[in-house]
Parts: sequence; structure tokens; C-alpha cells
Amino acid sequence: MCSQQFLTGDFVGAVERLLTTNKLDPASLELELAETMLQTGAVTVDALKGLRALGVGIALDDFGTGYSSLTSLENCRSIGSSWIAA
Repeated sequence: MCSQQFLTGDFVGAVERLLTTNKLDPASLELELAETMLQTGAVTVDALKGLRALGVGIALDDFGTGYSSLTSLENCRSIGSSWIAA
């Protein structure tokens, strides 16, 4: 996913509707985020919280190879540490 998908429209609502319509378990879905997503602020954090509340998995693509750092992860702790796995 890219930041534009989070910043425009109702992304979390769209994911929820797709899961419901297709009778899919949210735990069976893992969305991969570009590391730059961590740089987009409160809207992204709110969307990530919403996705986690649905039970959707979140993965970071190539974290640490670009602009992000461990400080970015620290800033996102409010999402919940359960989505950060080794």
C-alpha cells in the first residue's frame, strides 16, 4: 500500500466492507506498507489502529533501507506493539 491510499477516502472502511462481503477472516489478510508510510502522520496512525482493531495484519516493506528509522517505530507505539514482530 502507499500513503495516498490512507490519506484519501475511507481505506479502513473499504477493507472492512471487502472482508465482510467476501466473508473473509481479517486475520487472513496482511497488508504490506512502504516504510515511508510511517512518515505521513496522524491520519496514517489512525488508519493503522483501525486496521489492527479489525484484526488485519500489518507488515513493513524493507524497513530501514530508506528514510525511516527505529525512531519512526517508536513514534507509532500508540498503534500497539503487537504488530511489531521479529
